[in-house]
Amino acid sequence: MSFVTGGWGGTVIGISCVDWRDASDNPTSAFREFKNDRWYKFRIRVTDARIQVWIDGDPVVDLPRKGYKFSVRAECDPCRPLGIASWCTTGAVRNIRIRLLKPEEIKQAAEEH
Repeated sequence: MSFVTGGWGGTVIGISCVDWRDASDNPTSAFREFKNDRWYKFRIRVTDARIQVWIDGDPVVDLPRKGYKFSVRAECDPCRPLGIASWCTTGAVRNIRIRLLKPEEIKQAAEEH
């Protein structure tokens, strides 16, 4: 799966793909304005139970994994298993941190809903 930020004209956010449907047309689809020359803080948490995403501390995706099929668009295949990409634009990243969740964090994520 991939998390789309500013897709389809600059405002679509969501997961691609959920049940073979793009971020522009699935239960995670939303719209958010992004400004040029501004940094955004993204937090993505994936557990066996759910996928959650925050932008600048605001929850934008909270989807249970059970009952859904997740895949990646063919254009994102070169980024597997983990990557960052931009499409017809320029992007920048900084301060990337990846870590395993602690058992209590996994439990908390499962209990949040």
